[in-house]
Amino acid sequence: MLLALLISSCLLAQAQTAGVQGRVTAAGQPVAGAAVGVKGTALGANTDEQGNYQITGLTPGTYTLGVRLVGFGTQERRIRVTAGTTTAQTFVLTPSTEQLGEVVVEGKQTNKFARRQSEYVGKMPLQNLENPQVYATVGKELLTEQLVFTVDEAVRNAPGVQRMWEATGRAGDGGGFYNSRGFVVSGQVRNGVAGNVTSDIDAINLEKLEVIKGPSATLYGSSLTSYGGLLNRVTKQPYDKLGGEISVAGGSYGFHRVSADVNLVDATAPAAQPKALAFRLNTAYTYEDNFQSQGFGKNLAVAPSLTFRPTDRLTINVDAELYQSRNVGKQLIFFYYPAAQLGFDRADQAPLDYRNSYMGGGLTQQSRSANFFGQVNYQLAPGFTSSTNLTSSRSYSDGFGSYFYLVPDVVLDPTAGPGTHNLARADQSTNNSRNQVFEAQQLFNGDFKVGRLRNRVVLGLDYLRVDSDIEFFGGGFDIVPLNVPGYDYGRRFNGDTLTAFYNKQATTATYPVTTQSNTYSAFVSDVLNLTDKLSVLAAVRLDHYDNQGGLVYSPVAAYSQTTLSPKLGVVFQPVPERVALFANY
Repeated sequence: MLLALLISSCLLAQAQTAGVQGRVTAAGQPVAGAAVGVKGTALGANTDEQGNYQITGLTPGTYTLGVRLVGFGTQERRIRVTAGTTTAQTFVLTPSTEQLGEVVVEGKQTNKFARRQSEYVGKMPLQNLENPQVYATVGKELLTEQLVFTVDEAVRNAPGVQRMWEATGRAGDGGGFYNSRGFVVSGQVRNGVAGNVTSDIDAINLEKLEVIKGPSATLYGSSLTSYGGLLNRVTKQPYDKLGGEISVAGGSYGFHRVSADVNLVDATAPAAQPKALAFRLNTAYTYEDNFQSQGFGKNLAVAPSLTFRPTDRLTINVDAELYQSRNVGKQLIFFYYPAAQLGFDRADQAPLDYRNSYMGGGLTQQSRSANFFGQVNYQLAPGFTSSTNLTSSRSYSDGFGSYFYLVPDVVLDPTAGPGTHNLARADQSTNNSRNQVFEAQQLFNGDFKVGRLRNRVVLGLDYLRVDSDIEFFGGGFDIVPLNVPGYDYGRRFNGDTLTAFYNKQATTATYPVTTQSNTYSAFVSDVLNLTDKLSVLAAVRLDHYDNQGGLVYSPVAAYSQTTLSPKLGVVFQPVPERVALFANY
């Protein structure tokens, strides 16, 4: 009864007031930061990154609504609002040379790095405060100031996520791995669909990075996510003017980098109109040595993108990501034995010289990743859109994959006590290994009202295929002592000696991964605004998983499985657009 009274009171209060909302654009592009105010009142709002604004709390009547932004002509118009309704008003600004007569400094601070909404986290445009999901957004502006050049480095700006495993470059699983809420997370999602890169991911094409925490299989599927969440890369898109930049960077340990960002548009189109055709190219070459005595990395990234707008309602996007690298894998040291045998339980107590490399030269690996994307967006009707997405990801690797683990003294001498004075050196190489991922996704989005209740709905159909043809081979090589002055660790463990070692073997242990799987999915999600302050989210996804079998080191029988993933969420904003409390399941 109390809940019913509360909702009734909110609905009654909402019915007695009115509001106005709309969008501000200029030359066909959204205008952010424009001040929209109701003359003679203290009510107003600033437009967001998409040019949208909303003003609530008006009593029924006639008002003057004005829009002001430096560099554009001020606009005013008379509007009439009625109780319980929200009036739509759209403004198109034109450039102006008028100067401000005065400057008013307000005590409101804004975060220039903040991204306050996302079209991908909920598969629909939602403000951060409207989404009952924890996620962090890292934008390109912050990465530019920090001189961050890879996605792996960008993740450190997201709280609660720790890197567990450096990128190895191996086909299929060679990207970086992270710990989020106690579960393993890897970056396999790009613009909301599959886009796996199995090496360090260059940030040259990164518009923003969305780190989504907690289960997200309802909208993304369990094949690309984990219980810890997911990493979604949002890439740069062509824009409506000629422009670009070239950057050069250098640093310690031989680091040097050259990058370019070039945007071309249809020069025949009128200057004030959205361009029908735009092309953008982001590319970067990076080389760096290792802070240890061995190791290097050469990386080339090329990311072209093309936008075609044949009509006002139809937009076609085509883009690609091409990555190529040649490197010596980062020195990964594993702990196979318990701390009681190792004789220490903290990294700074380990008997390791972190600046020393325990391998020689020539242990290189070649890696390639090629991702191709196509998207067709169509406005079916006001408030209803369709988005068709196709993606193909291919990765390749060939070469050495060295790794190490500490050997307790008691393993070599049963009479020894706790302590570690030896290191095992091993290799798990890949031999012309390939991994392919294909995804087709169809989304239908709607923003409409049923009575006075606003609904934002997404309906999706999804097909995902993963085809692995990976061959790992190798094993243990030798055990060497630690902390011996002058010991030459590169003399026996390098590219030449390891190649000779494999050539002498009658048989070499292999670990093939040759499986094919298909996932067929359907999902729906609805955000329902009960009041201006209270909204609920309900979503459900149905997956049919069909594994066709193969080898994962040993034979795996074919099997299939059907699962249902639900999600519920409630958001209450005691201070609208400032403070939100939410709960989800």
